[in-house]
Amino acid sequence: MTYIFTWDQFTKLIVVLFVAYWLIKLLKKGLENFPIFSEFRTAAITLLRKFLILFQPLAYIIALSVFVFINPVLHGVIMGLVLIFSFLHLKNYLSGRLVLLDGTITPGKHITVNGTSGTIGRCGHLGIQVMTPQGINHISYSNLLGKGYTITPDEPGSYHCKLQVSATVDKNPAENLKDLLHESPYIDSEHGWIIQENQSHNSVECHVYYPENLNELIESLKESGYIAKRV
Repeated sequence: MTYIFTWDQFTKLIVVLFVAYWLIKLLKKGLENFPIFSEFRTAAITLLRKFLILFQPLAYIIALSVFVFINPVLHGVIMGLVLIFSFLHLKNYLSGRLVLLDGTITPGKHITVNGTSGTIGRCGHLGIQVMTPQGINHISYSNLLGKGYTITPDEPGSYHCKLQVSATVDKNPAENLKDLLHESPYIDSEHGWIIQENQSHNSVECHVYYPENLNELIESLKESGYIAKRV
């Protein structure tokens, strides 16, 4: 019997899809950590984020299709049984792709779903984790689409961040880190800030007015001779 695909081809395909996924993911991560704001950078990050959301299910479909064609009869029966018994999980997963593609649900946003309110801590494959005063709630994507949800807009001073800051060799001695933080227009002075000095670096904990201010703060510190990164 002659099969359309072989196990060797299937293995190579998995490797190619896996490497492609992580290369795109690393590119997106690199752009996010690049402390320069521009319309191109913002558009590129948005495009890569949406591409990764769509790439994952498409990669599954391609890989599973090749798996079936290795042995159409046997593997077709196996995949049919898997689809039947995992239908609800599959539906929930695809609902998640639609929710995440919209871009309104991201970690750090405040959400209300069916009377449950809290901050989104993580967006997983099958649902989101919502941190509430009572604990962590797991809400499936199917429930989000079925029952609806409300996203509360970010409030000034609500974005908490931690930075690891170290001085460069060409830092101006007059540029004191404490003075820079005190004078920074991005830090919410009502919440204040905490700085812990170590031998190799300083740990800074503060609140910025809006999430986009974090990269602006990092860039302003860089201009004053400090290397800052989020931790």
